[in-house]
Amino acid sequence: MMGSWRSARKLYGLLLTVVLTLAAGCGLSAQGPALDQHQIFEVAKLGTVMVVSDFKSQVSIAKPTIPQDKLSSLEQQVVSMVQQGQVQDNQTAIAQAMMQLILANPLEYIQPSNTVDTKSVEMMAVGSGFYVTPDGYLVTNAHVVDPGQKELKQGLAQTALKSFVEHAMASSGAAFGQFYGGQIPPDVQKQLENAMVQYAVQYMQLGKIHQSYTVEMGAAVPGVATGQHGITADVVTAGQPTPGKDVAILKVEGQQHLPTLALGNDAQMRTTDPVLVVGYPGDATFLSILAKSSRVEPSATKGVISRRAQMSGGWTALQTDAAINPGNSGGPALNSAGQVIGLATFTVVNTQTGVAETGTNFLVPASLVREFLQQANVKPREGQVTKLYQQALGEYGQDQYRYALRDFTEVNSLFPGNPFVQKYMTDSQAAILAGKDRSGPGPVVYALAVVVLLALAAGLYFGVLRRRGAKPTPPAQVRTAPPVPAEPGVVEAAATREAAAGAGGFCAGCGAALAEGQKFCPGCGTAVGVGDKKFCAHCGAPLGEGQKFCGQCGVEE
Repeated sequence: MMGSWRSARKLYGLLLTVVLTLAAGCGLSAQGPALDQHQIFEVAKLGTVMVVSDFKSQVSIAKPTIPQDKLSSLEQQVVSMVQQGQVQDNQTAIAQAMMQLILANPLEYIQPSNTVDTKSVEMMAVGSGFYVTPDGYLVTNAHVVDPGQKELKQGLAQTALKSFVEHAMASSGAAFGQFYGGQIPPDVQKQLENAMVQYAVQYMQLGKIHQSYTVEMGAAVPGVATGQHGITADVVTAGQPTPGKDVAILKVEGQQHLPTLALGNDAQMRTTDPVLVVGYPGDATFLSILAKSSRVEPSATKGVISRRAQMSGGWTALQTDAAINPGNSGGPALNSAGQVIGLATFTVVNTQTGVAETGTNFLVPASLVREFLQQANVKPREGQVTKLYQQALGEYGQDQYRYALRDFTEVNSLFPGNPFVQKYMTDSQAAILAGKDRSGPGPVVYALAVVVLLALAAGLYFGVLRRRGAKPTPPAQVRTAPPVPAEPGVVEAAATREAAAGAGGFCAGCGAALAEGQKFCPGCGTAVGVGDKKFCAHCGAPLGEGQKFCGQCGVEE
């Protein structure tokens, strides 16, 4: 009996092992297949966005003029030059001489008139960012949303300046061109442009600056070319541009299923650990020879952590040799597990050449990002879209195209119109039609198999218990049989069982102890002495037909 019980326990354990193996191998586990580096980038690509900051203002500038007293001073100087033989005594030579005096010192002669022109100017800045909650909280650099008042004014003035200089050159160039035979020489043209710039910088007035922000994500609408889709965003909190704590938290409204990226622990990053920077570098993203549809996809650069550098603003930056370019600012820098350990923020540029120095790129650490999220009472969390997308990518990578198509389709229903998701849907369908699918019978079939195996295991377990005498009896009739000892104590065990049995021996139907003179078994109701199955009157062990000695205790029947 003990041998069969041990065999049953082994079989039960084997069934449980099979059940757990099936559950883990058929998509019933809590986590999908592990992602490789390419798939990590695909997840980051879905959650990385372009952040567009729009700055608008009114610029006022008085039309330039040369007052009469300044003209009189110019005439006297030119007359003196003619008398000294420095200038020929003709109208063209005198006009050219006067023009050279003006261009040599423009602010001495060119003054604002009473007529003021007002122009609307706009400047746009592009950076990168990523969502940390499915309802629309996202992270980027502070300098992406607020470069600083000085930088804003300079940028807007430069925008207005270009328009002003172009207009001034169109009018002044025609007036002065007649003194050069209709065509101003290139060197004089350059001097005239510089004079207009000096005047505009001196007298331009900038009005109130209005700021707005848009988060751009890839969109693929049937019948319409793939492009960027913008969602208005508001600044929740922001630090200061570098060397300050260069972090900003934005929020878009009306969203519940946005793709997110998880924050990692930058303290665990060591020198030479790999890092992947994802974002929208401006020069590459908006390259004129590229199709507009290519703008929806961020680019990636790889490198390692070079060192930790202390910033004068009171925080520690991570230096990396992964390339960072204008437009990358605020984009995620990922560790080998696909977690964000920093924001791409700034690089060192050679002041003489204007070219970025190799390997001198810096990240704002994720720990600093967490500070700003805590200030804003924002708790990063992963959404359903990200979980499904990661699972689908894992299935796709294992040629489980039917499962992948199911999950990509659900992602598309929650987060519709994304071109990356739709391409995976199309590719999965093509692989299924080509007979490349290795998905297996499906999770429903596996679930039914698990249920059946669990039922068999439970049946085996409780069946063995019943055979061991675990069948319940009325409380007054309960007997606790001592365990059967191994040889050589058979005789002593038989004597103990016989003493515990009672004067009536054991039931022939179920082996329960009987009282003296009892006619029916209290356990199974069998009449005493009736039934084909017989049991040892001393230990209750089952007996074969015609068996004279008990195989368990050895007592003669």
